[in-house]
Amino acid sequence: MTAPILVGVDGSPGNERALDWAVDTALLRQRELRLLHSAWVPMMEPAFVGREHLLRQSAAILEEDALARVRERAPELHVSTSLSYDPAANALVHASSDAELVVVGMRGRGGFPGKRLGSVSYKVAAHANCPVAVIGQERPVPTDPPQIVVGLDDSPHGRAALAAAFAEARMRTAHLRVVYAVRMPTDSLAEVLQHSGYEWDRLRAEYEFQAEQIIAGLRERHPEVPVTVSMRWDDATHALTQDSMAASLLVVGARGRHAFARWALGSVAHGVLNHAYSPVLVVHVTDA
Repeated sequence: MTAPILVGVDGSPGNERALDWAVDTALLRQRELRLLHSAWVPMMEPAFVGREHLLRQSAAILEEDALARVRERAPELHVSTSLSYDPAANALVHASSDAELVVVGMRGRGGFPGKRLGSVSYKVAAHANCPVAVIGQERPVPTDPPQIVVGLDDSPHGRAALAAAFAEARMRTAHLRVVYAVRMPTDSLAEVLQHSGYEWDRLRAEYEFQAEQIIAGLRERHPEVPVTVSMRWDDATHALTQDSMAASLLVVGARGRHAFARWALGSVAHGVLNHAYSPVLVVHVTDA
């Protein structure tokens, strides 16, 4: 059986964009869409003791509203629903084992005012067993063709992100921009290097050659995908965030080559989730 596209449903305003994005992606991938709602409340809440039927009623209303939105957008799409009494993040992470992709809104109904990334979104992006698309409220500037941006990183997670980005670009008939960001030395060190005859152009050419070597196999497997390699003297989070302004999707590995294995998300993935202007696809390698 083909794994479905899984989307969390909580009825929040931000969740509508996530649901719409999940519907469109399920259509593109020709997959079933599975809606999951968590009716969990803290065990210490006395108001809900003996009133579990109220939770079920509320869940049924949310489910019907979500189904109506899906039917309006894609009446031909096969949709299933699931109700969990576990915390939302736990429920989505558990269900991700059987999903091809998990889609969540940037923030749900909870969280602290002014905080962009909600705790559920972060936990799911960090711990899911499949790629996770995090959909914010920003609407990227449309381009023709659409553009997908991916960071270049020769780590296992980075290579998985590159492969996912090529696949998304092929599926969405999009242009792929591969961003190779290399942090510049401090101003004082850069000045010393320049005065000593350091050849920045030659160094840039070496980095660009490395980038082409890393993506060569993917170029061969996806000759129909137009690709631009952009070498940037910049912090990776900043470079990717800037390029996300004109992107329909930003793809990033869950961890990079400098992250500790025990960290669920590396600094770049964490940074772009908090600052990107487009949806972000976080790609994991479970055995890396």
